[in-house]
Amino acid sequence: MPCGKRTAAMASVLHSKGDPYHGVTVNLTQECPEEKRFEDCLIMSLEEWKANKRRGVWLQIGVANSYCIQIADKHGFTIHHAQPGYVMMTKWLPTDEPNLLPGYASHYIGVSGLVVDDQDQILLIQDKYSYTNEWKLPGGAMDPGENIDEAVAREVLEETGIQAEFITIVSMRHLPDYLHSRGDINIVCHLRAKTSAIKKCEHEIHACKWMKIEKFLSMSKSDGLQEQDKYKVQSYLNQQKHGLQSTHHTISNARFYTPEFKVEKVEKEAMPAATQSPIKSDVDRLVITMTSNAATLWLNPLKAGPD
Repeated sequence: MPCGKRTAAMASVLHSKGDPYHGVTVNLTQECPEEKRFEDCLIMSLEEWKANKRRGVWLQIGVANSYCIQIADKHGFTIHHAQPGYVMMTKWLPTDEPNLLPGYASHYIGVSGLVVDDQDQILLIQDKYSYTNEWKLPGGAMDPGENIDEAVAREVLEETGIQAEFITIVSMRHLPDYLHSRGDINIVCHLRAKTSAIKKCEHEIHACKWMKIEKFLSMSKSDGLQEQDKYKVQSYLNQQKHGLQSTHHTISNARFYTPEFKVEKVEKEAMPAATQSPIKSDVDRLVITMTSNAATLWLNPLKAGPD
């Protein structure tokens, strides 16, 4: 009888599923050997996996079978990650090559909405729970399965009640050491306001208001300005000056956000000779985008681009 079912039978190899990397995954979230049999099953399984030149072992242990964690730890398994309902443990079997099992998620991903209305005002919030009362852009963490443009519009709506349309990515901020020693990536997006009446989230937001861009940039930290947001707004203004925007396309379920200059902003005399030809297709536009220094301006939005 296979050891993947709760039984008092003699030890046998744990039921596993192979992967393209010559590793195996064992799912112990439901059926599992009784505690007194599990260690024997695990020892026998490790011997067989090593004999068959298996490499990485993934051991998914359900909460109800948590006794397996201590036993697996005794035999060299380490905790890889935990999610509601299970703990994942791993063990690298080869002794003649380094451990190539990928680590768990290394970063949080968040979005900030630089929402601009038709009066050149930006939308600002103060968090209800914060060590400071600084004014900043609305935003938050992306939900699993969300695209960037969807996430930032949702966060703006949830926090401020403002409906807004995604226009382009402005910049990206990276903190290498954030909560629980994970990194944090925040993607700043320009959105066009579609409504103006604010209805703040009472659970998260202390205050919310519109402010003229000029007034915002004249503020200092003592006025309650978050200095990082001044950089974000300056980046937005510089991109507007040079006509830089992003388009997004979905290819094989992946969303691509591509920087390019608005066609009307790209003058023929400003382009290299190789690109001085009519724009006939998206491919032509991409060539103009890259050869007109758009990539440089995208990565360093405060650097001067073509006039």
